[in-house]
Order: sequence, then structure tokens, then C-alpha cells
Amino acid sequence: MKLLTFLLVWTLTSGLICGSTLNFNSGSSSLIRRSVTGWFEGVSRSVRNGNTNDGRIIFEENISGKREVSTEKADEMFRKKLCASARSTDFLYHKKTEKCYQVASRGPCGENMAFYKDNGSAVYGECDCAYNQGVPLVYHEKTNKCYYVYQQAYCQRGYWLAFNRRGQAGCEKNKCLNARNKNGSWIVNMKPDIVPFRGNGECVKLSSRETCPVNKVITFLSNHVWPSCGTLEIEIKHISPVGSLPCPPGSILSITGRCSPIIEWDF
Repeated sequence: MKLLTFLLVWTLTSGLICGSTLNFNSGSSSLIRRSVTGWFEGVSRSVRNGNTNDGRIIFEENISGKREVSTEKADEMFRKKLCASARSTDFLYHKKTEKCYQVASRGPCGENMAFYKDNGSAVYGECDCAYNQGVPLVYHEKTNKCYYVYQQAYCQRGYWLAFNRRGQAGCEKNKCLNARNKNGSWIVNMKPDIVPFRGNGECVKLSSRETCPVNKVITFLSNHVWPSCGTLEIEIKHISPVGSLPCPPGSILSITGRCSPIIEWDF
């Protein structure tokens, strides 16, 4: 084992692997690079520690100055190695649990969350709110759950979760506390049925035609955090499929400052 480690280190430092250049004729186009993908013992340890270097050793082959590097193929080979027992190609690796999960499933994620493809990666996935419900969700780090707006969520009694005019989610006084029937509960973490029209208007029933013109219903339009009137087609477009990580307000990406959500208003 010691001999193998010595040979590997010697080879790396000698410039024969790990993307180093073999320059037989300096300044000419006869640059040759070898391209192979391999792994070493530190792969699993590197992945567990969340390092950006996932342990892949990528070599390039460049003949007559033409560079062709298939990073997609290398990523797919690495994903297959991490997810060797996966049943299909839509399984990605989750660093925190060190396991592979299917994209669009709940996977290792909390309530009202889904497993997404990590943007810019064909290997890794991570959790965020399940934005295929047609109603905005807000991530709460302390409970590791996503909560629907216009429900009590993690707020105290008599308050609900809502977005303000700056697009920030927080607890505010429930404007429709008495609008729901006696059997209705504000505590359950499910889609709201009673919402304030355009954030501070009258209390209306979601998906109903109250206050809306013909052929329109109360809904959340795409890039909107307050309910307003829209057609059924617009409502369906808002329910986007789970794939790569989205960036709506309330998402983990937006809360942690990793993206800037687009918000539209109907003032």
C-alpha cells in the first residue's frame, strides 16, 4: 500500500497525470494531453467533507492544438460510481446523507420539500421547497420544513406566514382569522383555502371566481407572492415541474443569498 501511494504521488508530481501538460515542442501546436477519468481513495472522504474537489482526476487529450474535453461524460461516470445501485439516471448524490436519491422525490428532505438537481452539477442534488404546488412556500431552517403562506406555520396563534411589500416572508397578524368556518384549522401545514386578495384586500377563497372577471379565478400568478386573478392556464404554468433548483422568494437559495428572486406585484 505504501509503495502504491508513493508511486501515485510521484506520478502526480512528475506532471504525467491530473491535467498536466506534456510539452514536446514549446510554442508549437503539437501539444498533447492525455484524458482519462479516475478516482483515488480520498473520493468518499472528500465528498463527505463537502469539498469542491470531488475526487475526480480528469486528464485531457489535445492533438494538433484542438481541445475536446467531455466533462459531461466524466460527470456521468462519477455519478454512476457514487450511485452504483441506482435504478435510473435521474438519481443524484446527496452529500449530507452520503446517499443517492431520485430527482423530484422527497428523498432526504423535510416536509413540503423535494430533491432537486444542484444547479451546474450532473452529480449532486439538494433539498428545497416543492415548488409544484401552485402556492408559495417558505423554508424554515429551525424546523427544516417548508410552510405554505397564509397558514399559521411557525407563527404564534392569531398570526400567519405572509410576504411583505419588500418580498420578505414573516409572521403577521391573520387578516382572515374569522373568515374560515369553525371546523377549519390554521395550524395544518397544507394549502390555504382562504387568502387576502392581493395581500391586503378582502378575504377570498383560493381557486374561486370571487371578485374576478369572467373566466378568471383567485390564484398565485408566476413570480407573484400575493393572490390575484388569473386564468387556469396561467395557474398551471405556475406549477412548474421539479428539476433544477428554482429561485422563488422563500426558497433556501434566496434565503441564504445564493440567488436573487424575481417578484412581480399587482398594486
